[in-house]
Amino acid sequence: HFREHWNVADYATALGVSERRLGSAVLRATGKPPLTIIHERVLREACTRLEQSPLGVAQIAYGLGFRDPAYFSRFFKRY
Repeated sequence: HFREHWNVADYATALGVSERRLGSAVLRATGKPPLTIIHERVLREACTRLEQSPLGVAQIAYGLGFRDPAYFSRFFKRY
């Protein structure tokens, strides 16, 4: 669901738990907040595609669900 840019609330709803409960469980299991885990997953996929795909950055950004390649670039640089 990372391509759909689900937020923590979306994952909590899909799992049938509260955001707070999901946040606590993820933090306890990984030492990281859920949003960090979500962002890291998107970044891993972005890195894989950038390394292995002949597509340009804009096409990869759109393929990952970003509406704006410039935002994708900022997101990528931030992490």
